[in-house]
Amino acid sequence: KTAQTLPVSLFALEPHLKLSGIAIALAEVLEHSNRPNEAYETYSTALAQLRAAQDAGEELSGRERMRGVAIAHRLGEMAEVQQRTPEEVERFLTFAVEEMLRVFNHMPPLDGEDTKGKEKDTGAEAQTGIMLAELELPWWVSKTDVAAPLEALGRFYGQESDKLE
Repeated sequence: KTAQTLPVSLFALEPHLKLSGIAIALAEVLEHSNRPNEAYETYSTALAQLRAAQDAGEELSGRERMRGVAIAHRLGEMAEVQQRTPEEVERFLTFAVEEMLRVFNHMPPLDGEDTKGKEKDTGAEAQTGIMLAELELPWWVSKTDVAAPLEALGRFYGQESDKLE
């Protein structure tokens, strides 16, 4: 909560990546302490803050946006396990897939045409990577497995269609 009261500018490059990383680390501790509802609320707040920043016109980096994808995916999984409404599960998983597709739609070409952008990203990654390594984030945040949200949403729809039969 202390980090949330500080100006975002204090977090320099990719501030929302850092703030959401702090929230994720806290939520993971809550999960391991068998406090899933508090963890769920912590993840929900982190995702809401990322979305609010974007809605307010802040230009989030691809990594910050992918952090939102990872959090939404995790919330969808938790909503399923906690037997929340199917609409809630679907809302999170759908957001994860749609946002992931939007991120990839705005990625620079891979053939080296945009080398200036890649140089900037490398510097930001290096500085942010050092700070995030200290947080010991869970596996689902550090991986960029794009198939996971798609698979989860597909599984959800498969289960929902089975209930209708």
